[in-house]
Amino acid sequence: MVALRRAMPESPVLKRANRFFVEFPRTVTNFRNSDLVACAELLRSRSLPASRDYYYRPLEIATLILSRASVSLEHTGGNVELETFVLDFEDVFERYLRRTLQLRAPDPFVVKDGNGDGARPLYDDRPEPPAHPDIVVKHAQWPPLIVDAKYKNKPDRADVNQVVTYAACYRTNTVILAYPAKGPTQTGMKLRGTINGVRVFGYGFDLAAENLLDEEEKFANAITGVVPAPAVEEMAA
Repeated sequence: MVALRRAMPESPVLKRANRFFVEFPRTVTNFRNSDLVACAELLRSRSLPASRDYYYRPLEIATLILSRASVSLEHTGGNVELETFVLDFEDVFERYLRRTLQLRAPDPFVVKDGNGDGARPLYDDRPEPPAHPDIVVKHAQWPPLIVDAKYKNKPDRADVNQVVTYAACYRTNTVILAYPAKGPTQTGMKLRGTINGVRVFGYGFDLAAENLLDEEEKFANAITGVVPAPAVEEMAA
């Protein structure tokens, strides 16, 4: 077991933290369903002494997590007080689209994270900096498809410049800018234009669709239905 270590190792607070860190596992047994039932009953009866009122809130949050419940932003339910939190919808949208493709893209497509296992150096002659497209869709017979998620109603010129750079980096001729659609009439795949052989598509994803599962299926079918042009090296040859 590794003790907690930071600067100022002689600090009394850190010494106590290290001691509790080592001792804590010895005082806690494995979780049992009866523990959850007992906790729920304690919260219902509010039977803790007044000097321990501050336990209720962490117990409510722990019960919420251990019972696999979730927080709804749309429906009214029980009153569980939580700290203020901030959602980065740009990151959420990117992850959502990538996960949708990972779950729905048929074989032999392989969907990778351009910020992780799908990354590669931006330049050919040096390892840094890396290129970070949001989604890299690979196929054994074609160049990769590059999909970049933009949480805005309409991608701008800078977004186009970015994905065209990714096209050159990944030796592909097909890039897609995915963004939330304003409404049903703005959904689906559209060719924005071609730049020196690089096709730039836009895909409007309707986050407000009545059937979001159908919208996910349409997105996956549209992305995997785009056949990339031959690789840059092959075209040059």
